[in-house]
Amino acid sequence: MISATRIQTVQRQERGRARRSLQDRYQALQDRPVDFIGSPLFEEEAGEDAVESLRPTEEKRGTGATGRRPKGLPSFLAMLYATPLLTPDEEKYLFCRMNFLKCRAARVLDSIRPKRPSQRKLQAVEQDLDEADQIRNRIVQSNLRLVVAIAKKFVSPTQPLDELFADGYVPLIRAVELFDYARGNRFSTYATWAVRNHLLRQRSTAARRSQLFAAGDCDTVNEAIDERTHESESLRAWDQNVALLKSLMELVPEREKNILAARFGLGHFEREHTLKEIGQMFGLSKERVRQLAIRSMATMQEAATEGPAVELSL
Repeated sequence: MISATRIQTVQRQERGRARRSLQDRYQALQDRPVDFIGSPLFEEEAGEDAVESLRPTEEKRGTGATGRRPKGLPSFLAMLYATPLLTPDEEKYLFCRMNFLKCRAARVLDSIRPKRPSQRKLQAVEQDLDEADQIRNRIVQSNLRLVVAIAKKFVSPTQPLDELFADGYVPLIRAVELFDYARGNRFSTYATWAVRNHLLRQRSTAARRSQLFAAGDCDTVNEAIDERTHESESLRAWDQNVALLKSLMELVPEREKNILAARFGLGHFEREHTLKEIGQMFGLSKERVRQLAIRSMATMQEAATEGPAVELSL
């Protein structure tokens, strides 16, 4: 027979484990950046009702064009044109809803006591952030063809389309996080500027670095790299996008995870590496590295379409 003292001891241990689990969840949320674009709507007592009033009617929902698939695109890029574009009403509602959810999650998170976190509040924050992630994924997925269209203009013998598409993916995600729908502009205008400027900087930096290496000016090369790093760090959404990319890597095998980390300068990789450099690191050809990266991204895109709260990137 189990004594009453033993039962009480077990119960205390169970409560302790449950408390530690809640604290772990709370700490995970604290470590996750929650940035959003504020709005007077969010300050209203019936904020969610105000946001939901922007939801498109059934007649206006899902009428965006899918568009014709350009000839000559790799299959994984051609498939992007099967996703309908967002209508103006859908776009406005989704951006408003995404930022409202993050705003509400941030408020609830601030109200949680660190030493005794409430399970109800933790669950509310997690649910809001999960829904916000799903909305972000939908916006990104609906605008991927924009990256293709811009990247095609930068194709060169040393920069193939798929590599440029990968480079343009991250600024698209940043643009989603930073876009202020209340200014009345379409997201495509803002995203085009963000992606195009990023690819222009990439091309300019690569050309300058190539010239400096040819001249043997190592000090100036390091300065150029430091300047690029400083520019990236100055973006408000940088930390959030790093967290986004890291969570994406959990969808792919270990080798592909390391390839992506090297590609985007994450983890112990101090800068972004070219496909050729990554191939040399892992004993693979440049083409094989590209194939693995493409396969990983296709897996992520499929998961984002079929499952909830999956982070997209390459």
